[in-house]
Amino acid sequence: MTDADDLPGCTAIMNSLERRWSKTDQEVFIATLIMNPMFGRAPLAQSAHFNNAGIAALLDRIWRRLFKSNNVPLEFHQQLHEYLTKTGRFSRIDFTCNIHRARAEGQVGN
Repeated sequence: MTDADDLPGCTAIMNSLERRWSKTDQEVFIATLIMNPMFGRAPLAQSAHFNNAGIAALLDRIWRRLFKSNNVPLEFHQQLHEYLTKTGRFSRIDFTCNIHRARAEGQVGN
């Protein structure tokens, strides 16, 4: 929307989105993006906040809020580490995502 006639509408929409985003539980949306193996942390790679330690801290806070507990299980952190480093049970996650991506694009049969 680069036409000058569209600018007021575009500005109003962007301002509305910004107001709504500021009122949401942004951490949950960010965590959802990171935990989606099709995206992972790639969309947030430019931010220094979303390294392994930052992601672990984010998910730790969410765990504590959702489960009203100060005790995040060690297994949670172990599995998160495997997910972020694509090791252990997540060592073939890229392979699986590529298969699903190819199917969605119609490049391979179901």
